[in-house]
Amino acid sequence: MPYKKCRALEGSFNPSSTSIHTHMKFQLLIFLLPLCLACSQQKEAKAPLEDSPISQQELAEARYDQHRIFFDVKGANGASVSFYTDTGGGKLIYPEAAEKLGLAIDTMEQGEQTAEMINLMDLFTERNYPAPVGPHFVYRGERRGSSYDGMLGAHWFADKIWNFDYHKEKLYLVEEIDWNSLDKAHTVELGFMSNMMGQHATHFPRIPIKVEGKVIQTLFDTGANAPLSDSAKSSFGGADEAATSFIIASIFDQWRADHPDWPYLEGADLNLNEAMIQVPEMEIAGHTVGPVWFTRRADKNFSEFMSQWMDEPIEGAIGGSCFKYFSQLIIDYPEEKAYFEL
Repeated sequence: MPYKKCRALEGSFNPSSTSIHTHMKFQLLIFLLPLCLACSQQKEAKAPLEDSPISQQELAEARYDQHRIFFDVKGANGASVSFYTDTGGGKLIYPEAAEKLGLAIDTMEQGEQTAEMINLMDLFTERNYPAPVGPHFVYRGERRGSSYDGMLGAHWFADKIWNFDYHKEKLYLVEEIDWNSLDKAHTVELGFMSNMMGQHATHFPRIPIKVEGKVIQTLFDTGANAPLSDSAKSSFGGADEAATSFIIASIFDQWRADHPDWPYLEGADLNLNEAMIQVPEMEIAGHTVGPVWFTRRADKNFSEFMSQWMDEPIEGAIGGSCFKYFSQLIIDYPEEKAYFEL
């Protein structure tokens, strides 16, 4: 497979045009990118398994809430903090959580930029947790809610194989997998931005979906989340927040114009006062599922900003509002593949 060349990594972040959640997710992408390049791993060939197509370990610390996944971590002093897990997210921790875990905060400098960082690798390794690639950024910005103390983003998922069971609400770390034993009709190739040596320059997976026969390239985003307005909560069982998927405004508005009968929630996203629309069905990895909620986002949030971290331009993100239909969702970062099973 030819490697995808790393595109130019430049551009600025405008928090006024992007949600606070996205702000936190990508706060230090530009600062941390040189660290990412040094942390990617080469692919290794694996022999097929003899007795089962998959060998995996359940992560008991993972818990689901509204099709979003949290991971609870205990420090040496017995204190516990909760991380929001997000394949499309950054790596951050609140200073209160670092203090709670009894971990030291270090200062890192790159040129004129300075950041506070914390190393979670030793703590995670001691507890046999999957370890993040590289240190976490200490986020001292405004805290939104109290449901989590930090984020395990793309650099936690990087270079590993995962299995999400949204039916039983379990998360597994896959130790071995025989791809030849899985249904190729429901296997899809993932796209990653790579450097000239074929290593992942970033760890954001691109995955195609189809709506009404049109292919839409999206970010694989388990952390896609919408804080809900009071008027929208009843559509999500009264929850304050819920998993969603995102789509650029130009596509969203076309759906709305073409299908006025599709369920629509004006101002459903509490942070940005953006609307949500429910697509009755969509295709992913050879499956047709639905209905699926999508939240509207300005075109430039994905077409310009997020696309600069991807191997190809994207027009949205697919998240828990779609993934909830699957009993197995295997994502293999080294092999750049995903498998979906209803």
